[in-house]
Amino acid sequence: MEVSSHSIFLLQQLNVQREFGFLCDCTVAIGNVYFKAHRAVLAAFSNYFKMIFIHQSRWIACAVCSMRFSHKSQLQEHMYSHTAVSPTSVVQGRISRETSSKRGRTSNFV
Repeated sequence: MEVSSHSIFLLQQLNVQREFGFLCDCTVAIGNVYFKAHRAVLAAFSNYFKMIFIHQSRWIACAVCSMRFSHKSQLQEHMYSHTAVSPTSVVQGRISRETSSKRGRTSNFV
């Protein structure tokens, strides 16, 4: 495979992976629109993203309660055990409860 065709093939495969969300390790938010992406690709093609990732904090924060974690596994454990109530979860719970009640079932939501 020639060098030029190899680079084209590589970018095509990375794009296919991105389209499926496969191995994506970050999300880019533009307003209310979110894009899954590969940090390595963003950093390779953009000095802006490279600088963001170089200076990025090593902490991971929970968007609901703002607790900070030094490892993703701590965040995952928190997600499955934390019971904080946010305005979003209350609204979702009410909608879910109303929908379940109409079907004659109850829900475990907040």
